[in-house]
Amino acid sequence: MSVRVAFRIDASAALGAGHAMRCLALADALAERGARCSFVAIGPTPELSAIFSGAMHPLCLINACAEIDPVRDAAEFLAHLPVDTDWVIVDHYQLDARWESIVRPHVRRLLVIDDLADRAHDCDLLLDPGPARIPSDYRQWVSAQTTLLLGPAYALLRPAFRARHACAPSWPQSRRVHVFVGGGGHLHALPMLCNALLDVDPKLIAVAAGSADPGAMSALSTVFPGRIEWQPHVADMAAHMAACSLAVGSPGGATWERACLGLPSALLATSTNQQPVLRTLAALGLCVDLGLVGARSPATLKSALQSFLDDVGRLGEMRERMLRAVDGLGSARVADFIAGASAGADTGGITEGAVR
Repeated sequence: MSVRVAFRIDASAALGAGHAMRCLALADALAERGARCSFVAIGPTPELSAIFSGAMHPLCLINACAEIDPVRDAAEFLAHLPVDTDWVIVDHYQLDARWESIVRPHVRRLLVIDDLADRAHDCDLLLDPGPARIPSDYRQWVSAQTTLLLGPAYALLRPAFRARHACAPSWPQSRRVHVFVGGGGHLHALPMLCNALLDVDPKLIAVAAGSADPGAMSALSTVFPGRIEWQPHVADMAAHMAACSLAVGSPGGATWERACLGLPSALLATSTNQQPVLRTLAALGLCVDLGLVGARSPATLKSALQSFLDDVGRLGEMRERMLRAVDGLGSARVADFIAGASAGADTGGITEGAVR
């Protein structure tokens, strides 16, 4: 496949890095099939610098503004679009059909990656890895000609996660819990979760990753000596997670990473738009819903975590559900789909991989 693909993503302390990471996983899979990939993002930001420091794909930075205007953003993007681009892939909650309708005439095909099903899109292909997504969720948002790839079978993960599928040790033989809240600027959420976990189980070790208040994390290390391991930046997240047997944190791309490894999870929402996602995941037995960050008192949070840790039977069932839902081959599936479409194969229609 000799095609050129351009991605439009962003990553920052407020937005997190999940969109960029999953697009980078797809770009790597496409590159393995001969595609030439490039990225356009607002920057510079420390998050982008960390993500692309070892990436093989070029990153072009465009100017930031107080609030993204889709028309202006599309014009900036097109100004940096490589000549003869075949595919544009956009993964951004602040961009919609207004942006896509400007960009789409300049490329052969346009792919949107979405999780929310809450706004109109003008695209050839739409990917949503949500566990209970059905075509009717997008009926009012896309045209009848848009092909839908739905469900966690299409979760975009890096090969390191596929290589460790089902490798996480079982609970309670190993009492290491991975704690990761992602982006969103909630620097207090990680130490809050670590404190609650370490307080309810004296044998537990919290393996924390990501941004946090350094002072709070240092204080925790003093209160719980030898029981907390924290790395603000983790080079190999798959290995970091695979050393644990449970996970606590927030949803997002990490949801599917945990599922691929087999890490039963208790998750809290760091924004209101994550709350319906959490309710769906919990209803399908893929996590325990801890609610919205800050909504629980310390006592009720500890009680919820204690119940999570104690229910070994439910944890075992959750692990099996997660492993069935996500095998780590989503990036390869989507890359193959794009390769087939680029070669002229008949790829029209709806492909579902939802959890049942």
